[in-house]
Amino acid sequence: VPPRWTFEVTVTNITYNQRFTPVLLATHRPEVALFTLGQPASPGLATLAEEGNVAPLRASLQSSPLVTATEAGNALLDPGKSVTFRIQGNPWRDRLSLAAMLIPTNDAFVALNAVPLPAPGQGTQTHAARAYDAGSEVNDE
Repeated sequence: VPPRWTFEVTVTNITYNQRFTPVLLATHRPEVALFTLGQPASPGLATLAEEGNVAPLRASLQSSPLVTATEAGNALLDPGKSVTFRIQGNPWRDRLSLAAMLIPTNDAFVALNAVPLPAPGQGTQTHAARAYDAGSEVNDE
């Protein structure tokens, strides 16, 4: 088993008036991606983007031998607020992904998709997560 480090990940909602559902995080091998631009969302990601339910995507990730760890929040994340997670990963072999539904939307989500974990001694990193449309429902809202 490769060595693991514990990473502290803080997610801050910097939107003007957009709530996030509970956030799902995963550390995983580079071959794993939460989504591919221009391709249909997986059933688990579609459920997260439509309903805010992280359980199906989390179960799918946890069943993969390429996934090191998952963590999930248990509350909505309001604009201007932050939530901090602790998650295990290997900085030389793992990536970090996260996702949460944007409320109120029909199937939009915010995500980081397979960003490299910092190596020990690299200090703090900041990433700007983008909003995506899962494409699983007609945009009627």
